[in-house]
Amino acid sequence: MSHRGDLTERLALIPILLTDRPCTQRELADRFRVNPRTIRRNVDELSRHHPIVIQRKGREVEYGFSHDYRYRSPILTPGELATLLLAQESIAATGLLGLGTPFGRYGQSLLAKVRASLPPTLRKTLDVLGGIISSATVPAKDFSRSADIIDRLTEAAASRRRMRIRYYSLHRDALTERVVDPYVIYFDPDGATLKLIGYDNFRSRITPFAIDHIRLLRETDERFKRPANFNLREYLEENCFNGIHGAPVTVRLRAYGVTARVR
Repeated sequence: MSHRGDLTERLALIPILLTDRPCTQRELADRFRVNPRTIRRNVDELSRHHPIVIQRKGREVEYGFSHDYRYRSPILTPGELATLLLAQESIAATGLLGLGTPFGRYGQSLLAKVRASLPPTLRKTLDVLGGIISSATVPAKDFSRSADIIDRLTEAAASRRRMRIRYYSLHRDALTERVVDPYVIYFDPDGATLKLIGYDNFRSRITPFAIDHIRLLRETDERFKRPANFNLREYLEENCFNGIHGAPVTVRLRAYGVTARVR
C-alpha cells in the first residue's frame, strides 16, 4: 500500500512532531515518505486548527508552533476509551474494515492503541464481550486494488483539490473522462460498497461514483469550494439509490408456507 495514502497518520503525528521541535518540509516528507507538496497541503489543513508558524531558511521551509503554544493530545477517561473501542467494533461489524481498504489498517491500528490504553479489568471485560457480540457481514467487493485511489480521494476531499478521473460507465459500457470535486467517501451498507459523492463538472451536478469503477486518478492544480449547505443525509434522501434512505413507503406482500409466519 502506498505511503502517500497515510493521511490520517500524518494529520495526527505532524502536530506531535512539531511539539518537540520545528521540522523542515523535507524532514517531514522523508519521515512520511511523501513529496514536499503533500506535506505543504497537510500543514495548510492543520493550520486551520493550530497556530503553525511557517518560516523560510535559505532553501528550506520550516514548520513549528508559536512560542506560547503547546499541542496537547486529548485526555480520555477509561469510560470514553471503552466507548470508542465499542464504536470501532461496531464499525468493523458492518464489514467496512474488512474491505481491503486503508480503513481496515487504520481500524486495526486504532483498536490496538485503544485496547492498550485500557485498565486490565476493563480490557478483560471488553475481550469477553468481543467473544459474545459478533457479525457475519460479508463485504460485497474486494477494494484492495482501489486502496491507493481511496487514499488519494480522501486527501483531495480534505484539501479541496479538484480531480480528473477516468471512470467506467456501466450504462455506456465505456471509459469516460470526468472532472470531479470530491465531497464524501460514502460507505453504502447495502452490499457493503464504497462510493464517492462529488460534483461532476461535466454534468454540472452532484453525482455518486462507484469507487471500484475509477480506473485512473489525476490531481489538477485547481481547488474547489464545497457548498456550505451540502448534507450527505439530505442528498441521499432526495437521491436514494439503495433503498435505505428517504421517506418510508408502505407496501403489501403476499407470502406462503413458512415464510408467511415470519414477522
